[in-house]
Amino acid sequence: MSELTLRMTRELSSRTRITIPVRILHTRHLENGEMSDSMKQPWPWPATLDAMSAAPEHHTLLFENEYVRVLDAHVKPGDIVPVHTHCWPGVLYILGVSDFVRRDPDGSVILDTRGSSSHAPTGSAVWGEALTPHTLENVGDHELRNITVELKHPM
Repeated sequence: MSELTLRMTRELSSRTRITIPVRILHTRHLENGEMSDSMKQPWPWPATLDAMSAAPEHHTLLFENEYVRVLDAHVKPGDIVPVHTHCWPGVLYILGVSDFVRRDPDGSVILDTRGSSSHAPTGSAVWGEALTPHTLENVGDHELRNITVELKHPM
């Protein structure tokens, strides 16, 4: 298994700059229309459910190479993001906080942040695991926004 260390810098505004060292071990790639990693662990959902394919109006691609994909995710109050997946884990840099409800494709609630006493504040970075098919509804008064650095190589 090969390893690579990478430093990525992204200027988000004239005041905010992120530099993230990332250790990479192996890749995930498209194989017969489905995601799988180089260790042959199958991603059971089709590539058509990837966030950039299934919900492009809520995800902007900022950067991508064989190691990382950087997305700007943005959901306005009242918006519902269609069913989609995130097949890679990554770091989310929080730019906008609002309450949201995440549901599975059948509509069952997976997470409702209105019941949580704490939210990651604007300007913080949090870890996010790969996400199976889900929708996301912004039920708060503010735009949900984060920059996600997805690691195409599990740690």
